[in-house]
Amino acid sequence: MKRAYFLSMFLCLLAHSQKARAEIAQIGAATLRRPLGARASAMGQAFAGADGGIDSLGYNPAGLTSAANPVIQTAYTHGIIDDHFSYGAYAHPFAAFTLAAGLLYYDAGTISLNLSNGANGNVKAQQDFAALAAIGFKLIPGLSAGILAKFYRLNLAQTATARGYAMDGGLLWKLAKTGIGLGAAIQNLGPDVKFEQNGDPLPLTLRFGASYRFLGPDDAILSGSPNFLLNLDGVKVRDSETTAGAGVELSLPYSDYGSAALRLGSAFNSPSDSATIGFGIKESRFIFDYAVGVKRAVNNMHHFSLGFKF
Repeated sequence: MKRAYFLSMFLCLLAHSQKARAEIAQIGAATLRRPLGARASAMGQAFAGADGGIDSLGYNPAGLTSAANPVIQTAYTHGIIDDHFSYGAYAHPFAAFTLAAGLLYYDAGTISLNLSNGANGNVKAQQDFAALAAIGFKLIPGLSAGILAKFYRLNLAQTATARGYAMDGGLLWKLAKTGIGLGAAIQNLGPDVKFEQNGDPLPLTLRFGASYRFLGPDDAILSGSPNFLLNLDGVKVRDSETTAGAGVELSLPYSDYGSAALRLGSAFNSPSDSATIGFGIKESRFIFDYAVGVKRAVNNMHHFSLGFKF
């Protein structure tokens, strides 16, 4: 009862302004907007126009169609306030489509409650779970579509719980023989987030992206020629200003079965990372990616991903 009293007072204070009420939903549903892998995180989260396979899940599900082999991916993010985000997914390509499923978990750590009546205690600030299911399929040569369903359970201060679902949809068009890709996605379509009787809208997001991939000659692995990828994204989140992101990836094969990649990115007009950097290593069937987001005024955020191709 004491914890419920605290949360009720907290929500009542925020409810006095429309902007603050929107922030409740943004806080509660922030897990649905978190980057799912280190590769895209290192490229300024600009990935809507890329054919990234399982790495496209958090940006444009149409990019799933580029998965050439079954792959499992796990990811971990250490946040700026000692919070933790974990994620795992599996993608399996078939002749006509690609299916993917995943789970994610967010833990914001422990907070101490000191109420005016003298009561105090430690509780989990926030714990979120979500299950993901996605399909990507080709409509016509060069044009792909994808749908992602998210089923979530959000908990604030071990007192208020919200359950619901959200949907993503996207298109990806790869222009033949040019290396250019164009993508668009809408994310977090669904009913309001309801911790109490009143609901607040999900962070509806629109993404538009373009990519350019320059490939070396057909014998790039033997000749050591680099592969270059440039991504540009524009993002509009409900009740927020439009932001932009850009990222580059330079990949160099070092053997018949391995390659190393260097990635750089930047977010513009965004309260998140001002700059990102990372690297990736592919060795036979194993994939490791790392990214760090350089924050403007606080600690950096570290992302790790580990994958295995079957």
